[in-house]
Amino acid sequence: MASLTIKGLPDLLLRHLSRRVEVHRRSLNSDVIHCLERAVELASIDPERWIVETEQLRATLALRLPTESTLRRAKGHGRP
Repeated sequence: MASLTIKGLPDLLLRHLSRRVEVHRRSLNSDVIHCLERAVELASIDPERWIVETEQLRATLALRLPTESTLRRAKGHGRP
């Protein structure tokens, strides 16, 4: 397996990564690999295919888009 050395890593970025490591209970190396895999996956998403898959899922789950009145009631819920 290949190795990668990252030089000049900003301190703030390292602190953010360190927090993620604690939350996800992974090693720093594993978490960085996970972040890189996600970044590559996101970059390769085909929007047209994503829309088709989303519509298919919506049809499978029989989800309906909220109406204007439903949204208004939800926004006003709990407000004086």
